[in-house]
Amino acid sequence: MDNPEEQSESPPMKNKMNKRRSSVFQRQSIGPKEQDLESTNITEEISHETKKLKLQNVSESFDLKKYIDALKEEDKKWREVYAKRKSRVQDLIKRDKNQQQSFDISCLSDSERVFLKAKPDYEEFNKNVFQLHAMATKVMFLNSCAENFSEKSAKKLKNETDTIMRRIINLSEV
Repeated sequence: MDNPEEQSESPPMKNKMNKRRSSVFQRQSIGPKEQDLESTNITEEISHETKKLKLQNVSESFDLKKYIDALKEEDKKWREVYAKRKSRVQDLIKRDKNQQQSFDISCLSDSERVFLKAKPDYEEFNKNVFQLHAMATKVMFLNSCAENFSEKSAKKLKNETDTIMRRIINLSEV
């Protein structure tokens, strides 16, 4: 990549997207800056009152309302950019769906035409597979219900036959 010819061959990016860099993440200084301390001509020792005065000046110069307004404006701009990008993507998706490419098969040989005409309809195949899956789940559910019903019926019949047998035995002994 040290060769200048290689660098000139690569085309520059025309559609470079600006990534969101919010000012929220930029440091907002509250304390005194280094330049302010140097301009006071105090070298080693700074009195407590001077420190308080510098902190008050800096905090007064930082206007919170302006900062909030700037953030709101930035948010509004990014929402507009997002809406534009979203609509552009949706338009591209719609355009791709609407552009059905028709193939001219007249330039193909007879065997190739027959092959293309005989190919399976994959959309119909997928539709049938999904219908088959739905039908299989219904059948499995009905099978389990029928099995439970037959078990319950068998138990009930067995209990009823046992009670009838006991009654018959009791009646025959009397």
